[in-house]
Amino acid sequence: MSRFYILLIIFFFLLPPAPTCQAQQFLHRMISLEVSRKPLSEALNQLGQQGNFRFSYNSNLLPGDSLVSLSVYNKTVKQTLDILFEGRFEYRETGNHIIIQQPTGGQVWYLSGYVLDEKTGERIRDASVYETQQLVATLTNEQGYFRLRLKDKYPTAAVSIRKAWYTDTFMILKPGYDQELTVSIAPRSFLLDTIVVSPVEKNWLSNLFLSSRQRAQSINLSKFFVDRPYQTSLTPGIGTHGKMSSHVINKFSFNIIGGYTAGLQGVEIGGVFNIVKQDMSFLQIAGVFNMTGGKANGVQTAGVFNHALDSVNGLQLAGVVNFTTGNLRGVQTSGLANHASGSIAGMQLSGAVNSAPKGIKGMQLSGLGNLSEKNVNGMQLSGAVNISTNDVKGVQMSGLLNIARKVNGVQIGIINIADTVEKFNIGLINLIRKGYYKLSLYTNEAVPLNLSLKTGTHKLYNILIAGVNPEAGRQVFTYGYGFGSDLHLWRRWSFTPEITAQYCYRGNPNAYAMLYRANMNLNLKIGKYITFFAGPSFSMYHYSADQPRENYNHPIPKYGAINSGYADLKYWFGWNAGIAFF
Repeated sequence: MSRFYILLIIFFFLLPPAPTCQAQQFLHRMISLEVSRKPLSEALNQLGQQGNFRFSYNSNLLPGDSLVSLSVYNKTVKQTLDILFEGRFEYRETGNHIIIQQPTGGQVWYLSGYVLDEKTGERIRDASVYETQQLVATLTNEQGYFRLRLKDKYPTAAVSIRKAWYTDTFMILKPGYDQELTVSIAPRSFLLDTIVVSPVEKNWLSNLFLSSRQRAQSINLSKFFVDRPYQTSLTPGIGTHGKMSSHVINKFSFNIIGGYTAGLQGVEIGGVFNIVKQDMSFLQIAGVFNMTGGKANGVQTAGVFNHALDSVNGLQLAGVVNFTTGNLRGVQTSGLANHASGSIAGMQLSGAVNSAPKGIKGMQLSGLGNLSEKNVNGMQLSGAVNISTNDVKGVQMSGLLNIARKVNGVQIGIINIADTVEKFNIGLINLIRKGYYKLSLYTNEAVPLNLSLKTGTHKLYNILIAGVNPEAGRQVFTYGYGFGSDLHLWRRWSFTPEITAQYCYRGNPNAYAMLYRANMNLNLKIGKYITFFAGPSFSMYHYSADQPRENYNHPIPKYGAINSGYADLKYWFGWNAGIAFF
């Protein structure tokens, strides 16, 4: 039993006792009576003597000397009176009196009895007994007994009995007085029957709020649905449509705590939750969560999360999580995470994580990470990590790591990993299986010994640099980063323009010194793995006024540099020459 039902039971126990117990004391006593052409007053006296009560009525309403005939056996007092007066009056108990009076409207009658297995004679539990016009229903108990409360304002009562794997039984009854029936239903002649079970009834969360009897009712009436303009409820099963709420499609639904309805074609508002068995159209608003067993067409907004067990066409807006088992055609936005098990054409926007197992056409935007297990056609933008286990056609941009198979676009991050990149990678480390890799040893006029690692693509590669001048009195250590492009010229010849920036350590960690270079190298490839290169360069050196420590010096060539007019900036023309591997 769900927590909501426990709270409701406590609530109803705290209510003052209703006077219904006393009202059923006399009217539901069993009697037998046989009279033939006797005055009404005498027939009522005999009836009162058997039940140990008295009647009170207006003699103008019921002439006591009118002659009546009646033959009943083992009937309740109310049934006997309904037969005697043809259901024209109401009955109310006061003390030891039953008052017979004119109907005041809204009179009810009860249909009760047992449901049996036609072949075995065994009583059947959890069979649905319902009336289609009034939308009232009940389930048989462990003994196969049912009791259905009906209104007599309809000329007939259309009562159906349904149980999974049994044939349906339908009855037209005349209202106005209590009736008892014993109904036998036949098992179907085949083992397999088409039973439609809504996904919400298999979901662990919805099962916290739906009783086992509600689920049994849903299985029995799996193909029965009606439309109504509105409904209100306190919790599932307690509301306008009672136990039939899960078989009603509404245009407006208002749930104080939560509701369970068949479908929505309008607006639904829930204080805590809304559960819709089939499709939802237009707008769902809940304080905690919305759950839809079918398609969500429109807007779902909840304080914690939204869950569509089919597809979403529209907007899911949640404070924490959005989830759809099917496709997303629209937008998911949440404070923590979004997940769409199907394909996505639209946008996922979250504070932490977006997940698209079947790919996305559009955008994933998150504070932490994005995941797509299929193609991305659009953009993945995150604060830390983007992962696509398939191809990316567009942009991957993150604060740390991008991973994809084939990238027909751009990766921007500190670390970029891919199988193939057709355009650009911009990052500190680019690891591309079918990419550009060069390990270079070279010298120049400023720093005689240099080592660099170039990774990326021919169109754009990154350069990690480390260098040293070991000469006494001119020592300097450098490290830096740069960009370059390998442009093929003719056969084994290529041209590589490069821009680099290197920090220069001169013995004082607090001293500032940066060397910026533009290199124009001509490359000659010798064999498969060796390339010689050389070319002119232009350097700018920006440094602080701190003097180098002993044995250290500025990385300025021996032939000098050109003064820029600023004390801390010099520039000169130089050269590069070296060998590259791979």
